[in-house]
Amino acid sequence: MEDRTYANTLHADAMNRRIVLDTNCLVSSLPRQGKYYQVWQDFFNEKYILCYTNDILTEYEEILTQKMGPMIAQNIIKAILKWML
Repeated sequence: MEDRTYANTLHADAMNRRIVLDTNCLVSSLPRQGKYYQVWQDFFNEKYILCYTNDILTEYEEILTQKMGPMIAQNIIKAILKWML
């Protein structure tokens, strides 16, 4: 019983973690073999809540388009928005 309570507490604590991810950090977190891929995975594993504004999303899309192309950029933005709903 204690383990389950502890696990629930950890999950609740994780969901209270809110971060704003710098665009360079986002770009660095995307390659699967990259050093920071865990940051991207942690977002989908609900270890934190990604906070953003329309301006931040626009910057994400602009930089991702430059570095990875428009289709990948759009897919990443869609993934972020879908996961946050």
